[in-house]
Amino acid sequence: MAEDNGTGFQKCVSEESVTAQLTCVLNGSEFKNMKEIRNILSHRLASSRTLSSYGVRHADGTYTSTTEEFLNILGSEQRLSFDEELLDRQLHIVNDLLIRLVAASLEFLENYQPVKPEA
Repeated sequence: MAEDNGTGFQKCVSEESVTAQLTCVLNGSEFKNMKEIRNILSHRLASSRTLSSYGVRHADGTYTSTTEEFLNILGSEQRLSFDEELLDRQLHIVNDLLIRLVAASLEFLENYQPVKPEA
């Protein structure tokens, strides 16, 4: 669907910055990653969590331990950090993409001169 929109913009307004931004978004790795994760999760494929824990004993005798959790998405090579920012990171990516598209859309609307029908 999104690719169809990009193709439509290319045919109708290829010289406009909104088309360049839309093409950039559609070809960008952030969009492709979100699309892949969305497709996998929306088709109810299961995911699993991986928990890693390791520690370091320092010269002064103190010990520092670190625990990391990842969400493994079956069917994808990606691992998402399973922490309190899991959703926020994804929302920031979407927000950044939308800001670029809205700015280009506003520029397009400000510069758009509709063709007036001849009387």
